[in-house]
Amino acid sequence: MKKILNFSLYDVGNSVFPIFVLSILTSNYFIKHIAVEAQIGSALWQMTIGLAGLALSFVIPVIGNFSDQRLNCHKRCLRIFTIACIASISLFYFVLPTPNHLYFALALLFIALFTYEASSTFYNATLKELGDSGTISKISHIGWGAGYFGGFIIIMIILKFFATPDNLLKITTEDQLNIRLAHIACALWFLIFAIPLMMSNFNQQISKKVDFSVISTIKKTIFTNGLTNTGRFLVARILYADGLVVAIAGLGIFASSVINLSFKELLLLALIGNVLGGIGCFSSVFLKISDKKILMISLMAMSIVVVLMAMSTNKIYFMILVGIGTFFAGPLQSASRSIMSILMPHESQGFGFGLFTASGKITAFVGPLLSAILTFYISQRVGYGFSAVLLLLGLLLMIKVKTE
Repeated sequence: MKKILNFSLYDVGNSVFPIFVLSILTSNYFIKHIAVEAQIGSALWQMTIGLAGLALSFVIPVIGNFSDQRLNCHKRCLRIFTIACIASISLFYFVLPTPNHLYFALALLFIALFTYEASSTFYNATLKELGDSGTISKISHIGWGAGYFGGFIIIMIILKFFATPDNLLKITTEDQLNIRLAHIACALWFLIFAIPLMMSNFNQQISKKVDFSVISTIKKTIFTNGLTNTGRFLVARILYADGLVVAIAGLGIFASSVINLSFKELLLLALIGNVLGGIGCFSSVFLKISDKKILMISLMAMSIVVVLMAMSTNKIYFMILVGIGTFFAGPLQSASRSIMSILMPHESQGFGFGLFTASGKITAFVGPLLSAILTFYISQRVGYGFSAVLLLLGLLLMIKVKTE
């Protein structure tokens, strides 16, 4: 029970990075106060995210495979990458609002992204140690749900005590000190909730058949006289992960430019999304169906919701749809994690989740690129709605994946 609690607390801590630091706090600070021009700054920001994802795709399966062959290596890797991510977030305090710090900020962004995804890989690899397939499913949903509620709390804390000029701590906005200190607060939040899991004793199993050749290991895992069952799942994930990138990463721009939501309305949307995403995850714990079915239902629901969002012209209607979408987005991601844990043997969890991370990053540029082409030549609505196609393609491939 203690290990399950520590696992969930880590989700509460690390959720601050994707939910707030990356998507709202740091990106907004970079575009408005560091980049010379918003368009150039946005391009550099997205390019750095893409480069970090590409680097991860090639490096993390190698590190994961290596870690499976060493006793307690998962624990050491989790500690190293978690501390490195926390340090890189806190170092944004030293990024001043001047174009002279542009490349310093981008370097920290690259390190933070890489180490966050790497730490998540080894965090996910501990899931198998917490129980059987049925228990793993519930723990994954609880942890992901806790992360959503943690995201809600930290957003409220930052908004009240740091982000606004009239913040409760009376921190000056000169040189954006309040925003820079907010990064320290986010780093401390991550650290406090990560410590219990980092101090836990892991029961890592080591493969007796040592194979340091990553290429041959990938081949055996994904291709054996055609796509293996795990291979089909990873290809399906590549497709629906691309769809999620388009739907989530493009949401803010679509909501503000097409639906005309204000910044305050966007923040309200983020808070609502975190609450409903958490409720969706916790609700999945009580369902008497497999994670495969939860994943497929979520993909179908999100596909329909995204199409309706792309057609929407009313603010209230759009915000309701976003709420419904995030309700299903949470279980979709937590079910994906538990399925990967079940498909890979205990002694190969590091390598398996290395592939899992890579599958979500290696083609992450394809969906946004196709969406951008459709947006340019047809309309923003068509470009955004294209994410439904990728989600449905992932759904079709999931039909043949066996998880039981």
